[in-house]
Amino acid sequence: MLDEHFPNSLIARYYGVNVVHSNGIDWQRYRKICNPAFKSLPMHFFIETGDKLMDMLEKIDNKPIEVRDLMHRFTLDVLGKAAFGIDFNNLGDPNNIYVTAYNKVQEDIQNPYFIYFPILNYIPFLNKQRFKRVEELDNKFDKIIEQKREDLVNGNTESNQKDLLDLMLKACEDPENQNLTNTELRVYLKALKHNLGVFMLAGHDTTASSLATVLYLLAAHKDVQQKAREEILTVLGDDLTPSAEQHRSLKYLNMIIYENLRLYPPLWKNPEEFLPERFEDQLHKYEESSSWFGFGGGSRK
Repeated sequence: MLDEHFPNSLIARYYGVNVVHSNGIDWQRYRKICNPAFKSLPMHFFIETGDKLMDMLEKIDNKPIEVRDLMHRFTLDVLGKAAFGIDFNNLGDPNNIYVTAYNKVQEDIQNPYFIYFPILNYIPFLNKQRFKRVEELDNKFDKIIEQKREDLVNGNTESNQKDLLDLMLKACEDPENQNLTNTELRVYLKALKHNLGVFMLAGHDTTASSLATVLYLLAAHKDVQQKAREEILTVLGDDLTPSAEQHRSLKYLNMIIYENLRLYPPLWKNPEEFLPERFEDQLHKYEESSSWFGFGGGSRK
């Protein structure tokens, strides 16, 4: 689909055929494998990196913090563990090889000159280095995928450590999966790196932005911050590592997240006012009317 609309472009080379930019049979093929994988990710991937972030913040004493950059580094580290089972250590080393390669490709894709003047995509000498950087990142993805396949075959993956790539590979190669033909499995394995590229973008950029804004809102609204803190201490007690069940019990914290995602659209009474309590009894009504659609459907929203 991307290659049809942007032939020989950098974005088509990097994202290829994937679950987001596909239609019809292709989309159904990728959906069969991706959907079960997303439902099975363990929470410890997120908790471990969250603890690391808290340790970093505690060491910063009366100094300004560039929150947006820090949240981007945090979400990339979470994504590295959740998607690939790799600690990018972007919080500790923003210049590590994986994140550096990824950031360079993203800078190329978002280059405004190539966006506003798409004819530049068809001038070979302008694209030589850009295509080379995509190839270098693709090679890193290929090595990760190959190592994961070897680990899966040799039984080297711990049952409680399975990341998104583990789960997708297992679904691809499961002999009991009768929903995919051999041809479909081969095509999907070839396209895994394109889907990983999409998940990296979708899994960290928007999340980082939302985390940055919710931290700003909590800093600006001390009463809301205090109420959220009291709820967390009440629900979690002395152990501040939440289980999935405890997370669902953090009603007010989730209301804050909803309100953060809702804050700017116009279909609300007093839309500029930060008021998490608006979701206390009426979230279902807002979702059904489509006036608020911060997440897709499903249990992981």
